[in-house]
Amino acid sequence: WKAAGYAANLYPYVPSEFVFVHAFYEPSAIIEADIPAIISSRTKGISDQLSLIEKEFREFDLHPDSSVKTVARYGVASNVIQDIAREEHAEVIIMGTTGASTNENVVLGSTAMAVLETSLCPVLCIPADTKLTPPHHIMFATDHNYISNLNELTFLKEIAELQKAKISIVNIKAITPIPVSANHQVEGTVLHNFLGNVEHTFFEQQSA
Repeated sequence: WKAAGYAANLYPYVPSEFVFVHAFYEPSAIIEADIPAIISSRTKGISDQLSLIEKEFREFDLHPDSSVKTVARYGVASNVIQDIAREEHAEVIIMGTTGASTNENVVLGSTAMAVLETSLCPVLCIPADTKLTPPHHIMFATDHNYISNLNELTFLKEIAELQKAKISIVNIKAITPIPVSANHQVEGTVLHNFLGNVEHTFFEQQSA
């Protein structure tokens, strides 16, 4: 639900189409070869739950021209999410992550990782304990290979413009990040020009 709240807070000022996706899957059904019966038995309960979710989501401060719809589909969650994202021509996927893995080094669950690795559009993963506040400061971690990927940063720029947020560009190889001028690197200059009027600061690896 935190992901839904974050989505609402992210797009309160522009007409948006919100699509809630619920995937359900029973591996044993493959052996039993009774998938249609399972889908039929579970669809009614799921539809009722989604209707309630849709009603509660509309209580957020949405743009009056925004629309909300729900979709329930049988299948592996990551595949269902990707299929519906393509069908709906989604511009961004916003999903929750509980960090349920027993491995303390694993930040995202398997579904979130699968979506991140195969998605054709930007993906935001929202932790369960995140605060429901609009982003005012965005950190963009990079290894400075962003010149050929500026199109992928269009979403980041749009969010910053919508929320009047500032962006910190951070070299992920940095040991101690220190502010430097974008003009010190060709890559930084290109990104500086791309972000335009969006407030942004560069951080670079400290010299040894």
